[in-house]
Amino acid sequence: VAEVGSETIPQSTYSRDYRNLIQAQSQRLRQQVTPEMARKLGLSDALLKDMINRMALDSLADKLGVVVSDADVSDAVRNIQGFFGPLGTFDKQMFLARLRERQYTEDEFIDQIRKEMARAQVTAPVQGGFQVPPGYAHALFTFSTEVRAAQYVVMSPQQAGTIPPPGDS
Repeated sequence: VAEVGSETIPQSTYSRDYRNLIQAQSQRLRQQVTPEMARKLGLSDALLKDMINRMALDSLADKLGVVVSDADVSDAVRNIQGFFGPLGTFDKQMFLARLRERQYTEDEFIDQIRKEMARAQVTAPVQGGFQVPPGYAHALFTFSTEVRAAQYVVMSPQQAGTIPPPGDS
């Protein structure tokens, strides 16, 4: 479907994610989202842009060497309420059933959670109230809003006359 660097988005992954998006939108709107409604809402384009953005952030996280431990991933998965069973805690059978509903393998889902956590580490400083030092902000504002005016006169070589070569002074 698309390429970002050396990574690709396979048709099967895009189709699965699109079906899941339609299902989520249907639940949110409390009515079945038809293909025509999905087209009008721009869901296909929005999904593709989101997938491309995620892949770009994944690539950046890889370049920066961002690593998420197995323990952190396990804790994150065990705290997703959609996987809680009747006792109010993580239920492995509920987890596997939800993955089957969404057409994910366990490894695909774990990999996706790991990448999501790595992306969060990359984007958190920007989203978490990152502030530019005042002097830098002023210099950046001054540079980006700087306007210069120039005046000039167009003359033909005959109008300019003979111009002597420049001297040492």
